[in-house]
Amino acid sequence: GEVLLDIENLQGAQASKNKRYEEAERFLRSALERARTLQATYMEASILVNLGMIRLWRHRYDEAAGFFENASRRAGPQFQMLHSVAQANLAICYSELGEYDRAIQTSTWSLGVYERIDAKFYLRHSLGETGHIYLLKGEPKSAIPYLQRALSIASEMGSADAALWAGNLSAVY
Repeated sequence: GEVLLDIENLQGAQASKNKRYEEAERFLRSALERARTLQATYMEASILVNLGMIRLWRHRYDEAAGFFENASRRAGPQFQMLHSVAQANLAICYSELGEYDRAIQTSTWSLGVYERIDAKFYLRHSLGETGHIYLLKGEPKSAIPYLQRALSIASEMGSADAALWAGNLSAVY
């Protein structure tokens, strides 16, 4: 049961990254049912994040937010990293829906978790997104420290995101 669950979740995530959304949806819906049957809470939350990502990539932020909220509830404090990933994605949805204060609050919470556990991969992205939210809100001065840190970490890691955050930062100046 659990091996098949892992396989379906991975196949669904891979299909969605390749923009084969209908196929991804089938794999992930099957995996979600299996996770619920097995009472595999972590996997259920992970699958809900993947289902939310399909909607996020398709710019269906209202729908995506519901999946990320459910994933956050399922992950809870016992699966802190997964909970933070769901919350960071939820912040993106809130910002795209124009709920900037809610987005900043949600994003800042995730940043705190990433800082505490030194998760640089997630931290750089979340810092950049928080800066981007401040830009969307019309507060470029508030965006600067987030974008600078995102650029610094992305550069240190040799990540292509460095160009994105540098571009956002140059737009502020």
